[in-house]
Amino acid sequence: MPFSFHIVPIYIPLYIVLLIASAALSIFSYRKLRGDISKTWLIVFIALRTLLFFFVFSALFSLIIESRFSRSEKPSVLVLLDSSGSMQIESDGTSRTSEAKRIITDRLLPFLNNQATTEVYPFSDKIYSPEDSTEINRGTTMLGNVLKQSLHLEEKQPSALFLISDGRNTGMEDPVETAEKLPFPVFCIKVGKKEEKNNITLSSVRVNPIVYKGDTVPITALVSNSGPERKNVTVQIRKKGQILDTKKIAVLGAGVDSPIQLSFVPQQRGLQNYEVRVQTFKDESNSEDNKQNITVKVLEKRKKVVLLTYHLNWDYRFLKDFLLSQNDIEAFCYARIGKNQYLIKHGNEYKGNLNHKVILDSDVLILINPEKIEQSLFANILTAVEKKGLGVLIIGNMLPDFSIFRTAYPFVASTPPLSGDFIPQLTQTGQNSPLFMIRGISPPPFPPLSNPLRIKMVKPATEVYLETETKSSYNGPLFGSFTYGKGKIAAFTAENIWHWKMLPLGTQQSFDLYDEVMNNMLKWLAARKEEERLVLFAAKTKLLWGEPITISAALYDEMMKPTEGGTIILRFEKDEKDINEFLMKDVGNGNYEKTVAMLSPGIYRIHAEVTFPEDIKKRESITIEITSQEIENLNTEPDHLLLDNIARASNGTSFSSEEQLSSIILKPHIVVIRKKLQFSNAILILLLISLIFLLELTIRRIKGLK
Repeated sequence: MPFSFHIVPIYIPLYIVLLIASAALSIFSYRKLRGDISKTWLIVFIALRTLLFFFVFSALFSLIIESRFSRSEKPSVLVLLDSSGSMQIESDGTSRTSEAKRIITDRLLPFLNNQATTEVYPFSDKIYSPEDSTEINRGTTMLGNVLKQSLHLEEKQPSALFLISDGRNTGMEDPVETAEKLPFPVFCIKVGKKEEKNNITLSSVRVNPIVYKGDTVPITALVSNSGPERKNVTVQIRKKGQILDTKKIAVLGAGVDSPIQLSFVPQQRGLQNYEVRVQTFKDESNSEDNKQNITVKVLEKRKKVVLLTYHLNWDYRFLKDFLLSQNDIEAFCYARIGKNQYLIKHGNEYKGNLNHKVILDSDVLILINPEKIEQSLFANILTAVEKKGLGVLIIGNMLPDFSIFRTAYPFVASTPPLSGDFIPQLTQTGQNSPLFMIRGISPPPFPPLSNPLRIKMVKPATEVYLETETKSSYNGPLFGSFTYGKGKIAAFTAENIWHWKMLPLGTQQSFDLYDEVMNNMLKWLAARKEEERLVLFAAKTKLLWGEPITISAALYDEMMKPTEGGTIILRFEKDEKDINEFLMKDVGNGNYEKTVAMLSPGIYRIHAEVTFPEDIKKRESITIEITSQEIENLNTEPDHLLLDNIARASNGTSFSSEEQLSSIILKPHIVVIRKKLQFSNAILILLLISLIFLLELTIRRIKGLK
């Protein structure tokens, strides 16, 4: 039995100090005897006294030394037997379960019992005890979950694991990734034979889960054929029975996977369900795998922005040109040129009246010097801001003088405006806001703004992003905003923002400050409070019993940019009762995923709640249906390649049902027993001190020393 002492690392510096101190005291105490005894005996006396002092100091400071005993034991081995539904499949009159049990009885146990202690457990969705074999859920196989569970199955960690399975896996944890993390090898014994089947399968459907209304959305469907060659196989995409697109595979060969492209144009916003279906033939062995449901989130592609000025000016001209140059913006530009006459730019430029409906239906309204705006129109605009989430940006120092406008303006202003140009500076709020982040960094100093309003007070709910130090030595706000109901109202208190367009010309910058900031502002103003910042979707909404449910979500900030580091909780509801909740995994770039299985048949309502960031309060939900048909009985082909990959990932080996296991070498289990020896209360230490003292005293007497 190997034995060793182990010094606790944290005490090593103290050991060294005490040893040096002990040696110094010993040398000092024997300084007068240097001429009375030989050098050899002097070294012996100093060494004994150094040891004596060291043990005394160790007892005083309660130092700890650890003794370790190790012994070798028989390796502990787990044998896991796949007991799911696919193992009941028969070939040549023998089921896979019978084949697996024969391997255990005739070959595996005789081989293992000579060199290991062995425990055999059945599994499907999890590992069951042998006495619970009648309760096994045979509808699913979750190899990844089972491998992870094997770590904590026994008090003593196994030296190896033998997995006997056909390799059919229905989801949850990735078994190969899990096998890579195991501290012991997995030896896979493969059972089941591949059988020739006559079947066409819609293997997969790939589509972007977030699409835009009016866009052509491509879909890639993968069609597999395990039967005879088929000609002119039809693949369709449908919505509520209506055929949206049809394509044909001229020749679908035997054993061939054929990708095919379909497309559709979504016409409605929100979550939309579609069905992809491949033609079914009468002689197919299974027609249930010829279709798949998909769900996509349809968003509005273009934001509607209305620009309205009551005096033609340079700010209007530059902002109009910018809006019309943006592909993702539908711009309506109105410039008043006479009483009730406007120069309108939407397509072609012409004169006409102001269209109130277009203004109130927009996503963002920009008002430049709205001194002449009608009070009734502004009242309707405020209602649209509060109820619908319309974003309003007010630019300039010429404002109307009625109470409803003063209520909605972020500042309390007085006239006349200040005269001259003022350099904008970012406040602390502005530095932290994504509004003024250009490609991830803060912009350079801003060009000046002209003739700002005299601001007497900033309203309590207003956030100020830009300010300037005025001649009266107080910080004058130049840009700020506040939330008004569902929308936002932002205001520049000055004019000549178009100066920012000139910055790249004078500095040779690689970006256009004006375009970048305006883009940020429009996205920020168009983002409805809590709306569309959380998108929830499922690849399929109708599933078979035991089929893993993959739920995905996308999270956006108020600028509609992907948000990482969020926390999303999924709550599953059945029969109006909450049955479970799961934390979604952040997979990067604002995307979150969670795969769930082991749900019984029925209709489920899945709710997603964002707990961080806390400002997203909307509760997105989707509905899924799990049918009573078990997925284990849908595809029963063995997957021996998966078992090969599991064995390889864990540094194990895979074997066919006929191969011999003699090449396997199991490492013995090493048990380490640790015992701590504390100097302050151990009798052994006191005995050592006494023995060393007596030994030194005896030698001194022999040598005739006092």
